[in-house]
Amino acid sequence: MLRNAWYVAAWADEIDERPVERQILGDAVVLWRKADGDPAAVSAFCSHRRLSLARGQVLGDRIACGYHGLQFAADGRCVTVPCQQGVPKGADIRGYPVAQRYGLVWIWMGDAALADPATIIHIAEWGSPAWGYNRGASMVYDCNYLLITDNLLDPSHVAWVHPTSFGGSSCEAVPMRIREAPSGYTVSRWIMDAPVTPFYRDLVPFAGHADRLQHYEVRYPAHAVIKAVFVPAGQGGDDAQTDWGKDAFLMDSYNFITPETESRSRYYWFQLRNVRPDDAHLSQAMSAAVLSAFSEDLAVLNEVQRGMDTCQDPHISIATDAGPLRYRHRLGQLIAAFEIDLTVWEVERFIANKWEMGSKDANDKPQVTPLFQVKAWFRRKVMVAAVIDELAALKAEAKAGAKVLSFPKRKAAPAGNHMLELSIPDLHMGKLAWSKETGWEDYDSKIAERCFEDAQTT
Repeated sequence: MLRNAWYVAAWADEIDERPVERQILGDAVVLWRKADGDPAAVSAFCSHRRLSLARGQVLGDRIACGYHGLQFAADGRCVTVPCQQGVPKGADIRGYPVAQRYGLVWIWMGDAALADPATIIHIAEWGSPAWGYNRGASMVYDCNYLLITDNLLDPSHVAWVHPTSFGGSSCEAVPMRIREAPSGYTVSRWIMDAPVTPFYRDLVPFAGHADRLQHYEVRYPAHAVIKAVFVPAGQGGDDAQTDWGKDAFLMDSYNFITPETESRSRYYWFQLRNVRPDDAHLSQAMSAAVLSAFSEDLAVLNEVQRGMDTCQDPHISIATDAGPLRYRHRLGQLIAAFEIDLTVWEVERFIANKWEMGSKDANDKPQVTPLFQVKAWFRRKVMVAAVIDELAALKAEAKAGAKVLSFPKRKAAPAGNHMLELSIPDLHMGKLAWSKETGWEDYDSKIAERCFEDAQTT
């Protein structure tokens, strides 16, 4: 699981002055609201006798253990131990960065220094009076989260799992288009000149057949944006304009999967629509209908997990698995890059460079773009002492302000050891500094510069 990422911890209205415990990526976490109303999160268990802090109480900005009254700040520091002076060594627990967006509380499970709320998914229509909103309670799936992302990158399943709501016979055989982006994968298709499927019949503002776009997008680590577009037959297709006009129905479904364990996941969802935004009855009816359809997914995926756990023979893949398989592969690469285990790997070589590239803007005027490179090479550890010496050398060079940082002469790696190359800008969740895969249009100089500056001062 990818730890350096934002996950949904709870609906915002689930968190108040009473602490709430959640399991996220295998970690037990307790959330509460501070005196100013901002959410906070720390490791769930008190450092004294390991009672869950969910059984404690909130005192201003702090949370107090319900056993002996130890008090912890939002960053996990133990600040008070009753019946004694001072705080013993080892009393601190872990604090987690949190933020509130879109009626949800988000938590960063990895390196707190990398947590930037600006990288939480952007939803342009949120809060717009032209868009209606509906939501439902979170759902707990007894399956691995990747089975859910598989499902959310597979438009074809609606014909078989949701024949009375999202699907129908028109969804059975139309091929799909797969697109990769720095943030994830999208699988989509246009279903042309077909009857409107049951879920959408009372929502589409025109009569007759429709051209329907199924847009299934999953972003890392496990966030899905499912877009449904219905336009009158003859107005859709891959070459159609995207300013759909007054007759179009648009619904964006946002789905956020938070792995609790390897075999249990929590699913948060809401929808935005471009019709009847103030119709509370419609919002309520849509929430009930979506919950019914998602419950069909839950039942199927729980059984898929059971089948995966029970059957010993390998399962096959078919054409509609192409998008999910590519997503899994790229996510695995990100996890491997982010989750470098420094008890196993040592830094062998490290560089930090800066240069400039000349180009022209849209008005054909010359412009200069600063480019940055931060790259590290890792190998399996030989001796811990050697690693410490090398890191000390790196820090000394960084403080000296060297533009190119390198370790002393490279040591020969023993047989069986393997080199691992890691380019830090490639780890910023779709903000690639340079890449043959994405092209220069995805260059983000601010993030690349921050990587460079961090490398110079680490």
